[in-house]
Amino acid sequence: MTEELEKFERSLSLEWSTYVKGGKAVRLSGIFEKLNYRVRKALFSKSDKCSFSTAQCILMSEGERVANMHFLIQTLSRDIPIASPEKSASLLKRETLPVSLQEQKEIYLLPTVRMTNLLHSEIDVVLSDTDQLSPVGYGNIGKQATIAYRSTAVFYANPDVIYFTVTLTGSNSSSKLLNTGECVKKLLKKNRDVQHVDLNLDFEGGKFSATLRLFRGNKGMLEVVVFTSYSMKNNTDFEIYVLATKKWPLSRIELDNLKSHFPSELGLCLTPRSTRSWFLKSKSVQLKLLEDNTAEALLDLDSLSGLTEISFKKEEGSGVKSVTKLGMSIGPSGEFCVPSQMVTMVPRYVICNESEACISVRQCYFQDEMAGAISIESKQRMPLQLKEGFSKTREFSVFEHFIRKHRRPSDNSLLYIQIQTNEPGLGWSGPVCIASLGLFFLKFRKQTKEVGISDSKMTEFAAVHVVEESSTLILSFYKPPNLSLPYRIENSLHNLSITYYQKGLLEPEVLGPASSADYAWDDLTLPHRLVVRINGSLQLQEIKLDKVRAWKPFYKHGKQTALSTHLLLDKRSGDHAVEMEKVGYEIYAEGPTRVLRICEISNSFKRDNVLNLCAKVQVRVSQFAVNLLEHVKQEGDENELQDFAPFAIMKLANLHMFMVSNNDQVYNQFSVQDMNFELKWNGAPFASMLRRHHVDYSGSSDSVLKTVFILLNSSSNLKQFRYSSIFLQPIDLNLDEETLMKIASFWRTSLSDSESQRFYFDHFEIHPIK
Repeated sequence: MTEELEKFERSLSLEWSTYVKGGKAVRLSGIFEKLNYRVRKALFSKSDKCSFSTAQCILMSEGERVANMHFLIQTLSRDIPIASPEKSASLLKRETLPVSLQEQKEIYLLPTVRMTNLLHSEIDVVLSDTDQLSPVGYGNIGKQATIAYRSTAVFYANPDVIYFTVTLTGSNSSSKLLNTGECVKKLLKKNRDVQHVDLNLDFEGGKFSATLRLFRGNKGMLEVVVFTSYSMKNNTDFEIYVLATKKWPLSRIELDNLKSHFPSELGLCLTPRSTRSWFLKSKSVQLKLLEDNTAEALLDLDSLSGLTEISFKKEEGSGVKSVTKLGMSIGPSGEFCVPSQMVTMVPRYVICNESEACISVRQCYFQDEMAGAISIESKQRMPLQLKEGFSKTREFSVFEHFIRKHRRPSDNSLLYIQIQTNEPGLGWSGPVCIASLGLFFLKFRKQTKEVGISDSKMTEFAAVHVVEESSTLILSFYKPPNLSLPYRIENSLHNLSITYYQKGLLEPEVLGPASSADYAWDDLTLPHRLVVRINGSLQLQEIKLDKVRAWKPFYKHGKQTALSTHLLLDKRSGDHAVEMEKVGYEIYAEGPTRVLRICEISNSFKRDNVLNLCAKVQVRVSQFAVNLLEHVKQEGDENELQDFAPFAIMKLANLHMFMVSNNDQVYNQFSVQDMNFELKWNGAPFASMLRRHHVDYSGSSDSVLKTVFILLNSSSNLKQFRYSSIFLQPIDLNLDEETLMKIASFWRTSLSDSESQRFYFDHFEIHPIK
């Protein structure tokens, strides 16, 4: 408005309809009267009062009326106590004489209308008080504005009667004149309060539509938000056509010709990384890729919820199809409380290379496995393009057979890929499913003709982490792995080596005496069983590495086959012999790693040892309290230092702590008979945030909380608990936002440079006691 007045060549004068003095409030009419206005009580005290009135300002130039501008006047009044200046502050504190009150007023001069544009296109808005459009000129000062996406403009229109005209500047389409007086008539029939009103904006005779939402803002102005029910966001690298299904089909040549000037009545042409508003009334749409007009997918916007996966297939000849999969999600389009949904299209599968080297990715079980292989540079991500057609047959597990039997024929949910790094000599990894969420480990074998290299140096490992972000499944590749490997194999036999391999895969590895090696599955699709053979024996043993178990003999006494000898002699040291009845294996957990240990019973954890006590501690406390303090301001002098006052007190009664420690582990037991988290700050909604449920209180000997846990001693930074158990009595828990914000400041770790502590639980249980 200021720029418009500066362009005016002649001098201007102002004539106000009334003095702005905050006098008696004038009752507003029109749409302002029918929409409910609620004062934000958090900003006002009980004595505060809010009222509204209007004022008209006439712009005059050389005796002629140029324009009319209307203002909304908000008046805030409150009563302030007035003391006599003859008495000092110390006397006033001791006396209880009545204090006179004086009314204080704050007057705000505001626009009448504020409009926000949530359309993904620029609009030109004109507000008038008649159904006749005023010519462009100074008569529209304060009543016309051009608003970009997510921008706001203010207007000084007549609050009694408002006519809206919205023009889409990109297509030069103007809406039908919209009168707020029509909705006022409808609201007269409603006796209850109305928070907002939605009005339809029709463009080009009803071909396109949008919505105007009217409501009273916090300052009393008429807030107007223009939006569409749906917006389309293309977060892919493809150009996508979004067409109304009721329109006539177009050939690819016709679509290519219309690309630069795509008619709005057909739909949208979404370029990569673009967002457009959906103005068509049809909610059934057809999606097409610009690269291939024959690839299409149908979608119903009204029934879209959660995650939807769509596929575009393109014939490449010889029965092979290129498949582009997109993930679609729907959610609120912004922070405004309007019924506008954003439909987002993203690549369904994305490979992210977090390693320092370039990698190659190919699809498994395809006839030409190198067809469609892609290269991804370090720290880059790339969508995965799939192939469909002639594929190699492979064996499926029972679970996969069940899934394949009950899924749709077109649902290719089990998708496997292989990864190869650019390091010389490393082959392809085993298959990994890109549709399975979780953490997986891959093994790479070196392909070399050198002799004498141990198997542990012939393998390298990597980790892949599959997570879902919005509608995209992202597979992140880490080499070396960013976490501990899942398995480790230890050969504690001093004279014998062992041979092991995954069941169903004849690629054995040899582990020498008194050595260890990290391990991961070669093929994640094969059974997770390890076949182990002690060299010198012909008997094989299948072992489940994921199951922790105590020492178990390799061969049961008297069950050896005729080919197995009772004694195994080491060829290099013929003087030593190992009795097979004393050879076995055990599996224990070392953090997240399962360790398979091949050893004799005399060298296992199962052997009988004398418990060497190192420490025994027992503590009993009858009463224990923790005060949480906050700053409070002193009344009077502002220069005085701030004091502290408790806003919460945590009280514990009859604490009992017991600890027994030896060289291997620490046994801890903690119990508390009663607990109470009392709130002490002014205005707290509850007297206690946490306390025992006294209805179920049965006796003085009962503990409201009892915990037992056994911590293993380890030199690593990982805390491993062999056993954990929690016994909990019924409690009353009352939560409110303000108390939680006060407590949250005691747990701020954003400024801490220390690494987070990792915990691993072998056994964890909770027992709620009723």
